[in-house]
Amino acid sequence: MGSRFQGCISVYELTHNNKTVSLKTINAVQQMTLYPELIASVLYQASGSEEVIEPVYFYIGIVFGLQGIYVTALFVTSWVMSGTWLAGMLTVAWFIINRTDTTRIDYSIPSRENWALPYFACQVAALTGYLKKNLNCSAEKFCYLLVSASTYTFMMMWEYSHYLLFVQAVSLFLLDGFALAQTEKVHEVYKIYLFSLFLGYLLQFENSALLVSPLLSLVAALMLSKCLQMNMKKGTFLSRLLKVMYIYLVLTITVTLNFLLKMFVPHKENEHLLKFIEVKLGLNTTNGEPLKETVKLEDGRIGERPEIVYHVIHTILLGCLAMCLEGRQAPVAAVFAGSPQLMGVIKLCTGWMVSSLPLYNDDDLLKRNENIYQIYSKRSAEDIYKILTSYKANFLIIEDSICNEVGPVRGCRVKDLLDIANGHVVCEEGDSYAYSKYGRFCHEIKMNYSPYVNYFTRVYWNRSYFVYKINTVISFQS
Repeated sequence: MGSRFQGCISVYELTHNNKTVSLKTINAVQQMTLYPELIASVLYQASGSEEVIEPVYFYIGIVFGLQGIYVTALFVTSWVMSGTWLAGMLTVAWFIINRTDTTRIDYSIPSRENWALPYFACQVAALTGYLKKNLNCSAEKFCYLLVSASTYTFMMMWEYSHYLLFVQAVSLFLLDGFALAQTEKVHEVYKIYLFSLFLGYLLQFENSALLVSPLLSLVAALMLSKCLQMNMKKGTFLSRLLKVMYIYLVLTITVTLNFLLKMFVPHKENEHLLKFIEVKLGLNTTNGEPLKETVKLEDGRIGERPEIVYHVIHTILLGCLAMCLEGRQAPVAAVFAGSPQLMGVIKLCTGWMVSSLPLYNDDDLLKRNENIYQIYSKRSAEDIYKILTSYKANFLIIEDSICNEVGPVRGCRVKDLLDIANGHVVCEEGDSYAYSKYGRFCHEIKMNYSPYVNYFTRVYWNRSYFVYKINTVISFQS
């Protein structure tokens, strides 16, 4: 009884945390997505492991156990799809061989995806079995319950789960739209999405991100469109035309609902992820021509394995997203230049070569960091170009937060320290200010005028970062 009371107090302290941010009380469970840690703590106390194992090792054991479930789910999925256990063994072997690309468990144990993806793998395995034709009643109920439980758990474990489920819902929508699966089963999955979103909204402290998610808009649009859907499951030209119109209707209602929800529901949504999905996936799904050319129901074979077709469509959509992102990435041999902290993140997340790192026990790296930081100083484009090319840099990243930093104390900002080090600070009548015949480089380069455009070409920008390709020039221009 005492341990339960202490546990309740601990949860309350997490949801009303005033010891992390000064003068502010935050809900650490919601803002830091600590649901996996809460579950682990409950299991730790309920299993009586306090006297057997340290909490940190118990936590690590759970995460590695989930990875075992992850691999098992992949094995089952391949077995169900192929009908042979050999395919499952090949999948597991391929997963292990490519583990550096398939999981970050080796170097990032507490990552949310290490908790969430095993449940998503279970959901996909159960959904694969659920979509099979001629499935006996008990197996179908088991798969349905497993899909329900794993979908909700996946949504609780990862704050970005509804985006991945949105891609899955689009796959099911296309599967149903072209009569490649049983409509009743697909709509049951839609109901699971709705129930999981509703329950997640309540238990995640009224998480408004779920209300404005594209998943909710799509499923609601599908439910509304079902009332207007005509008999489109036959092979006539008119029915095929109606299928395309139905797809267009669903997507139109989805975009409209999402726009209205975002207008009337207060939210702090991750707009960059939502816009990425809308631009890279949402607009492209309005074109039904490739599927119309591929799907031929009169052949009598395409619709016999709906679980296979689902995986094909789901894989194609995820592959399109990956290729759209890859198309905007830099060459493999690219070298990036920017602040050391950002370079450390780029190196960890992409593996690209960088010009500096946030390491301060090496004199050469310290000098490199000081030189690279000159991109925020008042120096000429030619000077900066020579510095960057001396380190073989191909791309330059300007951080707006550093360039436009407004600190409470003057003289402590990065650009202030650079001005002092470069002798660009002038003191007059007790006041000091920065002066140079050149403007601040990080500001001037954004103006896109000569000589900056001769040395640098902007290839990407948003509200936080400006990425420039460093050109190859023969002669310098001042």
